[in-house]
Amino acid sequence: MQKKIDIHVHASMYKRERANRPGSTTITPEDFKVVFDKLGISKAVNLPGFSPEYPSELNFNDEACCIVQKYPDMFYWFCNINPKLTENRPEVDFSDYINFYKKLGAKGV
Repeated sequence: MQKKIDIHVHASMYKRERANRPGSTTITPEDFKVVFDKLGISKAVNLPGFSPEYPSELNFNDEACCIVQKYPDMFYWFCNINPKLTENRPEVDFSDYINFYKKLGAKGV
């Protein structure tokens, strides 16, 4: 079977209930491993899911980075940059943030 890359997952370091979906839990790398093996997925892009409107719901950049450090054969990660970190104007330069996360291994934004 040909290996594939899943380009959009939200893995969490540990299983926890989600406040916005009662009865639903986050998905851990171990949970994804079972699915990946079944579907022939060799790696996935883990995306942080932070939203200023729902800050407690999904994982942040540091969690996405830690997952890749712990499971480098399973995941890549992209960073998430909140434009509200600055004055939220079109001319704002986010290169410092992007370069910071690139040094930590982020493959995209």
